[in-house]
Amino acid sequence: MNEYIKNKNIIKYILIAAVIVFAFPSILYIFSGKGLVDIKSEFNFLLKDTKIKEINAILFTTLFSLISIIYFNIIKQSNKIFKNMISVILFIILISTIFTIVLPFTSTDIYYYMSTGWSESHYNVNPYYTSINQLKNDGLIDKNDEIIEKMPQIWEKTTIVYGPLWPLICRALTSMSGGSLEICLMIFKIFNLIIHIINCYIISKIINKKKIVLIYGLNPLILFEALSNVHNDIIVVFFILMALYFIRKKKQIVPAVIMLALGATLKYYTVLLAPFIVLYYYKDCKTWKKILYSFALALIFIITVIIFYSIYARNIEILKGLSVQQEKITKSIYLIIAMYPTMKPSRGFFVSKIATNIFIIMYVTLIIITLFKNTLKMRFSNYIRKYNVILAIFIFCIITNFQTWYIMWLIPTFMYLKAKTINSLLQLTVIAEISNVVFFAINEHYSVGVWYILTVVILLGIAKIYSFINKRYMNKFYLSKGES
Repeated sequence: MNEYIKNKNIIKYILIAAVIVFAFPSILYIFSGKGLVDIKSEFNFLLKDTKIKEINAILFTTLFSLISIIYFNIIKQSNKIFKNMISVILFIILISTIFTIVLPFTSTDIYYYMSTGWSESHYNVNPYYTSINQLKNDGLIDKNDEIIEKMPQIWEKTTIVYGPLWPLICRALTSMSGGSLEICLMIFKIFNLIIHIINCYIISKIINKKKIVLIYGLNPLILFEALSNVHNDIIVVFFILMALYFIRKKKQIVPAVIMLALGATLKYYTVLLAPFIVLYYYKDCKTWKKILYSFALALIFIITVIIFYSIYARNIEILKGLSVQQEKITKSIYLIIAMYPTMKPSRGFFVSKIATNIFIIMYVTLIIITLFKNTLKMRFSNYIRKYNVILAIFIFCIITNFQTWYIMWLIPTFMYLKAKTINSLLQLTVIAEISNVVFFAINEHYSVGVWYILTVVILLGIAKIYSFINKRYMNKFYLSKGES
């Protein structure tokens, strides 16, 4: 028996080794003595000196695929590999820490976060009304300011595009850096690492199952995008999980709504979940009471958001950032619409507006139907599954500026989905990240997004065919075994 356990533990060591190899180029760069200012945002960081992009494409795909395969195997054998929840959390901390070492090499967003935060904490400007470009034009930048110097050019003329909670966090984190780019990056990474570990703990409190915690905690997309590339979506995940914790474990609706409102002060999509949470909580009430309570909680939600916006607001222009991302077209179906047969971005935006209006009507209709429907026997999972469908439509059919890490938005509520849906979601997280290989091999440019979309669709198709064939084979195998 002990020997069997040791053999099962080998898979953990293989994952540790694979992740270390994945982090090795970053480790080499860190000890090379070169500064982060010199590191490029190109997709050739794995082997910096090579001129053959295909080599980096193959390396990334191979390593990420290997890590993903091991991830699926660990989930499958989780009850045999891990004795208790503590061992699960400790292993997640180890793997997450190694991913945290990996420098951001497929995204520059973290440098945008740092620069806007530093502009507020060091130069005392309002990041909603003053861009980095304005600071430079006014001659207010200190000489050799590494954090500002590292600001991606594509973001220089853009003010904050997130809700007001995010600049508050950025101001606090950058103020501890002393102006050092390296220290600032380290602070942001440690912050995300702590949030990730807390998220794992919250999930364990909501559903005390090792497999569920591992599905989130070791997911390659989350580890890479949240800890390596340091995207802020993981903080929104935290607020959604807290809302789920309050509604499911504490049976408290007001804190749950406040958590979703706090999430909306970073990225507004959490507003989509709020009605489902409220209607579930009051499902035993009469319709007029549901309406009354919904209005009261909506008021709490709105007041919470307004309080944070009031910290920065001078005028209505503070809301401009909410639409900035939707004014870009990349990696979405609208890129294909805009490019073919001829390049006309206006065509993509026109179709997007029509789709958005249809989505709003569909969403409001669903909420109204749920409000008046007899929901006494509806489980919490039924509400969440409706929400996940709505969110998936929003991500893939409404957003014009889709990015791989947005798939992280679907993760917080995965434990309430059906097994097949969870499996499809996990396949999508891996495939979406691997599909970025087109940027390695071709070029880091929005027009390459068409190839990205096609790669995702093709790989998802292959995954579904494999799952279907494998399922039929396994059913036949078990049938034969039973007959014998």
